[in-house]
Amino acid sequence: MVVGFKNKRKLNPKTGLVQVTLDAPENICLYDEYFNETVLFLAKLDKIERDPRIQVILEMRDVIFISAGAITKLFNAVAERQLQVSPSHVVVNLPVDKNIRELLRTNGFIKAVMQGGKGKLDALWESSNFVCGSQRDITKFLQKIRALAKRDTLPNHLGVAIKESLINVNHHAYVANSKPETTWWSYIYVGSEGNRQYLATVIVDNGKGIANSIRPHVYELTKVKDNRWVHGDGYCIKTAMQESVTSTHEPGRGKGSEDIKRPVLVKSVLGQHHLLVLSGSGKYTYEIDENGEVQEQFEELEHRCTGTLIEWFLYFEE
Repeated sequence: MVVGFKNKRKLNPKTGLVQVTLDAPENICLYDEYFNETVLFLAKLDKIERDPRIQVILEMRDVIFISAGAITKLFNAVAERQLQVSPSHVVVNLPVDKNIRELLRTNGFIKAVMQGGKGKLDALWESSNFVCGSQRDITKFLQKIRALAKRDTLPNHLGVAIKESLINVNHHAYVANSKPETTWWSYIYVGSEGNRQYLATVIVDNGKGIANSIRPHVYELTKVKDNRWVHGDGYCIKTAMQESVTSTHEPGRGKGSEDIKRPVLVKSVLGQHHLLVLSGSGKYTYEIDENGEVQEQFEELEHRCTGTLIEWFLYFEE
């Protein structure tokens, strides 16, 4: 059960700051049964005032599991506030569980959420699996992934997929004249299952979301019945992921969605590759099953995620 923050405020007489404590759930995960609890937890963090006179104490002592997607969203939520409000605006109390604490040390999460601002974020490129940047950092980002994987090449088509995704963030995610200097946040995880090595790459942004970006430009998506959209955010994501669907209406555009899906189009003997997209109240998955058949699904979720999350889970085939 996630504890709200309304009754957990107190004045720290030493600093003069109002401390707001927010308890994290034991399982911070954007998959399956933990999704709603995690989204509500992130939403409560998002609602805390962005005021330098307030210090957020993020209580993670009881955490025993955190997924790749969720840890990326949490990195974004904490470090972005530290960057935009003040370096000490958020303080994270780490898990007491030795295994999860060691993971957070090894993957660089502890460094990523320690108190600090731009200097700390710049240093993550040399010491962490968590990085953030803008359009100008794409080449450096791909180099970072190769370095963490200790390989000269990425899984097939992943580089193009990442480039296309970050171009979309740059062009479509943010309202004109309000684009932040740091537009995307990422977590890179290289793991193994026996002799099989895999790569999870997660990118999140704080933009307006795929549905809000695509809906005004596709007639089918603008329909309203009983003051509600006929098609929810999940359907909008599925529509946006189809070839030749574009918000620009320019000839030859709209092919980027195929590039984003292409790394997954592998009938693998190692395991199942998959693509996950979360945006607003929509979820979209795309993968190839054990028979080589495309499995494409979308869902309308009970609770909303801010911005957009894209995750590729891929095995190194060679």
